[in-house]
Amino acid sequence: QSMKRFIVILVGLITTSIFILFTYFGLNSALFQMEITTKTPALGFPQWIFTLGIPIGTLFCTYRTIEATIIELRDLTSGMGASK
Repeated sequence: QSMKRFIVILVGLITTSIFILFTYFGLNSALFQMEITTKTPALGFPQWIFTLGIPIGTLFCTYRTIEATIIELRDLTSGMGASK
């Protein structure tokens, strides 16, 4: 039981850390594109608008990872774990 709990926490932390890194680098990329005013070749839209999809998407993934980790820990505590 304690080993399952440890693994759930470990996987949750690793996954959350990776998504936080993607958020950080995606935001840096968007800010850099804003700074140099990169435009899309076909329509001339600012490129940073589309690049913002990366940090916004990874923020949703981070939220979902934390949510899933909490749910799994709650299920393990109550004895209803999915990996049972």
